Amino acid sequence: MACAFCEIVAGRKKQHIVAEDAHTLAILDHMPLVPGHTLVIPKKHYASIMEMPKEELCSLILHVAKMEKAVLKATGAGGADIRQHYRPFLAESELKVNHVHFHVIPRNLDDEMYKNLLNEIPMRKMPSEAEFGAVAKKIKAALGK
Repeated sequence: MACAFCEIVAGRKKQHIVAEDAHTLAILDHMPLVPGHTLVIPKKHYASIMEMPKEELCSLILHVAKMEKAVLKATGAGGADIRQHYRPFLAESELKVNHVHFHVIPRNLDDEMYKNLLNEIPMRKMPSEAEFGAVAKKIKAALGK
């Protein structure tokens, strides 16, 4: 089975790209937990950060930090969760992609994500194309693009 992230990097699968550099790509999560939920991925396929060359790993982490700043500015969130799953073990593992990726999830105190977790309400929703476009535009503006 083809890697979904490799398909996006190759341009064969559509996704909302908000930033990229020589080694990394930042895209909106296609089933976000909250608006602005962004994924940062290496352009080359690696199953684990332990496999990555130092230069590419450093570039990836610096891009995660850059995207956190942009996502916070774009969404007005007070903070962010930064997550990286390796060999997923959660129920969402059905969604797993065996390609290194970091989640940048904007958060606020007592936000909907927190309330949904307390009540065990499924959080992932499929935004409309217009909603994706609006969030992507705000993040790009926060990056100065």
